[in-house]
Amino acid sequence: MADHSPGPWRVVDDSTGSYVVGRNPNFLKRAMAVFTSLPEDRAGRLADARLIAAAPDLLDACEILARSEEDWQIVVQGLNAQGIAAPSGIAYAIEKAKAAITKAYGTAT
Repeated sequence: MADHSPGPWRVVDDSTGSYVVGRNPNFLKRAMAVFTSLPEDRAGRLADARLIAAAPDLLDACEILARSEEDWQIVVQGLNAQGIAAPSGIAYAIEKAKAAITKAYGTAT
């Protein structure tokens, strides 16, 4: 898969009822996404647009977390050696991060 367009991505209200997401959303032809809505659903479309604009940052955070898996295993081993149960939430977060990376790239990590 080709690399995604680098961030940061922004959201611009085009004042016609649409939100445009992209590196430079003022240029519609280079937009990552355009959200149009009825007036009563503008808040929902804005939330969707903001989530997509955060995608490069979220992917970066997931990749950092996934790379920390080996470090976390060392911590778990140290805790286990002391008879202390390691919190399971971090291992779960690492697995969720790896699944999100796979979804973003469309391949196994």
